[in-house]
Amino acid sequence: MLYKNDLNGSVAPIIHKYQIGEAMATAGVPVEIPTLANTDGVLLCETTTAADVLGVTLDAQATRNTAQQPDNSDPAVYVSVIVNPHALYQATLSGGATSGTALTVYTETAGSADGLTVTTTLGTAYDDGVVWGYEGANPGILRKVTAVDGSTSTPIVAFPIDIAIGDTFLASTFGPGELAGMQLTSTLEQIDSTADLQSTDNFRCVRLFGGDIANEGRTKSWALISIFDHLFASGGSV
Repeated sequence: MLYKNDLNGSVAPIIHKYQIGEAMATAGVPVEIPTLANTDGVLLCETTTAADVLGVTLDAQATRNTAQQPDNSDPAVYVSVIVNPHALYQATLSGGATSGTALTVYTETAGSADGLTVTTTLGTAYDDGVVWGYEGANPGILRKVTAVDGSTSTPIVAFPIDIAIGDTFLASTFGPGELAGMQLTSTLEQIDSTADLQSTDNFRCVRLFGGDIANEGRTKSWALISIFDHLFASGGSV
């Protein structure tokens, strides 16, 4: 995840250092305060839950020390964390639980003269998600899907140009301005766009950029997200 800006209009992030309570091998991941007694530092969030989130890290700390060091240096290890409660982060969409997995391309098999039917192998996980053109008549145009029935997906608003057989699409189980949460990849710095979390309260999508073939959409589509339950936000949410 990369810091982009702040809902309050701030540009520069507020950064503080915190002692880690476990190894953090990847930078740009959300961390939370410990919920267990006798934990010495901040912990990684989980792929599906994120409560009392402190912020997102700027660096990686692959090793956590607890013992005295031979050179008498401080054994504590610290990580830099962006703590703006209303920060917005850009997170790449992954086509699976592993970061860097390309999004699946879905090919139109029937065509639609009114732009209100997408016939692919999308699957029910994308009901109430979003679909956008990858290659063909509607490149990069995003639509919310209101129903998935077998191979048929129904956008709420029509695509502007007729959908032809052979047109291709990309999809995500969540979209901007919705209650849907999102599942992080196993290393926590990207979003698994195939996982359907519905009303999970961990993150919220503010904007989704669905790239077409010209913009390498399979690997460079992204969501602008906010942290729902931030430690320093009034009421625990943004």
